[in-house]
Amino acid sequence: MRNKGWGTRSLRGIGEIELKRAVARKEISFSSRATHFEHWVKFCDYCKSKGIGRLENITSESLIDYGRTLAEQSQQKQLSVAYAQNCVSSVNTIMRLIIGTQWKRISPTKDCGIGHRSFVRTTPPPTDKLIWEAIAALWNRPREKALVWLCFAFGLRSKEASLLNIRQAIKEAEKEQQITVIKGTKGGRKRIVRITNANQIEALKFALSSIENSDLCLVPKHKTYKQWREGDMRHAREIVKTVAQTTGLHALRAAYACNRYQALSSFEAPVIKGKRNAPKLLDISTRQEITEELGHSRLSVTNAYLGSSK
Repeated sequence: MRNKGWGTRSLRGIGEIELKRAVARKEISFSSRATHFEHWVKFCDYCKSKGIGRLENITSESLIDYGRTLAEQSQQKQLSVAYAQNCVSSVNTIMRLIIGTQWKRISPTKDCGIGHRSFVRTTPPPTDKLIWEAIAALWNRPREKALVWLCFAFGLRSKEASLLNIRQAIKEAEKEQQITVIKGTKGGRKRIVRITNANQIEALKFALSSIENSDLCLVPKHKTYKQWREGDMRHAREIVKTVAQTTGLHALRAAYACNRYQALSSFEAPVIKGKRNAPKLLDISTRQEITEELGHSRLSVTNAYLGSSK
């Protein structure tokens, strides 16, 4: 690739230089430059996690894969559709600045699936083995370990796991064989998740042991939820991404869903097997149960966890 006088091979650095040049040419504003650079840094971090360190190794497929990762995150309400689409658009803008018309624009919607009402997962979630390795890696950060364990054991969103009243949940689990998820739910809709295995009880017991006597949930009393989210939760997310080789905490919900699919139907989830093997009616009834356990209202949303039902 032709050197344009960047003086660096750093992906971040090259993007920053080209944005500065675009501002000087009055092609973009200062505020646009800052926004584009923020999005570019996220893409560079993703590339690094995939072993892509040089500009010439970035392809259209690189951005499509990144965009599909953002699509999964937006489907799980980890980020907004608009933000995910803007992230892809910024990379398009910067790649055009770098290599000109050689770069073919990637559509956030058509190519990446961002904004589609039902994203279809095509990549299997992390294996149980990798998830347990991630949990073990947090041995010296008990609250973060409990967060990851609860997300995996109950298919909880990260906010739901963070705000779960652990003391109440463990009493309910032992007495009623279920827990009620109230705080942090989508649309404020509480739901019940049944106890189906011993791992769930162990997760609750560990979570209880990780908090102070005066605390009800994983977020300590001296912290706001925002401080917890931007500190402890972010660190836990990075450990999961690195050790479990996945996109973040939301992937644990997909792992939970796939495990439940096999437990309920005796068939592996389509995303793991590569296609649906369960009879159609069994597939539908299994997805309906999982839809309720995950706190969704539409059956089609399970495509984002289990893969296609076709």
